[in-house]
Amino acid sequence: MGALLLLSLLVPCLYFARLAPHPRRPPCISGWIPFVRAGWRFSTRPSPQGFIQQAHRTHGDVFTVEMFGRRMTYVFSAEGVDKFFHASASTVNFVRAVEPFTYGIFGLHPRQFAGVLHPLLKLLREDLTAGPDASGGPSELAESTGLAPRISRFRVALDDELQQLRKAQAVAGQSTWHVDGLFAVCGRLMFRASLRALFGEAFATHCNRDDHLYRTFCTFDEWFEMAAASIPQWLLPRFGAARRELLRCMRRGRLLLDDTAPMARLLAQLNADESLQVSVMLTMLWASSSNTMQSAGWLVAHIAAAREEPHTADEAYVWNAVVETLRLISSGMAVRLLLRPLSVGEWTLPAGDYLCISPWLNHRRGDVDAQRFRASRFQGAADKTAIFRGRQRALQTFGGGAYRCPGQVFALHELVTFAQMFFEQFCRVRLLSVNSQVPPCDDWRLVGVKRPLHDVAAELCWRTADPTGG
Repeated sequence: MGALLLLSLLVPCLYFARLAPHPRRPPCISGWIPFVRAGWRFSTRPSPQGFIQQAHRTHGDVFTVEMFGRRMTYVFSAEGVDKFFHASASTVNFVRAVEPFTYGIFGLHPRQFAGVLHPLLKLLREDLTAGPDASGGPSELAESTGLAPRISRFRVALDDELQQLRKAQAVAGQSTWHVDGLFAVCGRLMFRASLRALFGEAFATHCNRDDHLYRTFCTFDEWFEMAAASIPQWLLPRFGAARRELLRCMRRGRLLLDDTAPMARLLAQLNADESLQVSVMLTMLWASSSNTMQSAGWLVAHIAAAREEPHTADEAYVWNAVVETLRLISSGMAVRLLLRPLSVGEWTLPAGDYLCISPWLNHRRGDVDAQRFRASRFQGAADKTAIFRGRQRALQTFGGGAYRCPGQVFALHELVTFAQMFFEQFCRVRLLSVNSQVPPCDDWRLVGVKRPLHDVAAELCWRTADPTGG
């Protein structure tokens, strides 16, 4: 009888002790629904990005959100962000955070992903380097053996795509081109030129006939975030169909890769079997196109809305505009997995938590006009690429630490080249929206650069004179 009485007192005590917050754990947002917890509020009120922003205002620089069987701990303090990027991989781990969905999305088994990631990063950094003197301008490409030929291939491909557009409009006898979707136009141009530059002409011609690969990729990318959230693919039939078709295209086009194309050189050095090569090709297609397609649209839209269409010789302005655009559209969330407890300020974060930052929100702190596009914001920085790297980085767009995006410098030069060549063809771009405003960001999307909530119609005026004035 005494044992039963002791047990009846002990069980409630243990239960409530388990519910009591750890004295050194950060504030925790939870809910009464098992497994879901705060997931319903996170997904609906008013949006995931809005939920994170409100939680930051309420709970401070470190807080945890329990949802869908996971604990997501967000850090906004300088110390927390630094540890997110630079703590040892034995404590804060990127690979373990993304392993669960690499197979379902790219066909990479977790064991394959861990084995191929580091060689892949090393090869890409060697192939896409601009040399020690890279400073965000034209001069650093002159002596480069890695970046210069890649940008040259992209420039040739983009010029051809723009000339094809111009010829089509000339046949129609139009000096002004009305487009229903500026982002779609820029995204298609960027995708097609990048595909030709990275995969080669034969691959692009065969696999992207009538924009088949582009349209399939857009469907894949549209549903990517839902798939990354571990939603079963039978609930995402459009994503599943697009993924299967992309893998089929990669398998069919593998033998068509130009030997001099970066993708062919990469596969040759990886020494992988056919299945792994196909998965790596899809991974590279997504990594090279998903963010730059959207960024190109934002870049042109922001320049047009500011009524600052640059003279193509003004490369300094274009660099400033690229950096400012990326500040405004950076990812809503980046994730790592805690393998060991981590101290951040007064808090101890337990192993098993997902450690999260929000570059999009971090880039909006401090300046009174942080929501506004201002191309001159970073004009004082001589080395524009340094804004995104190092422990003192001003922007978190390309990540940091061991897993910083290996294509950062290439992507920056790609966007600068895109803007220069776009405005060589079009002397004026007028947004056909209320007050010529840029569309708002989609706060429901957290992965990758922000998408526009909707596309925007525009009027593009072809340049009839020599853009250099010659």
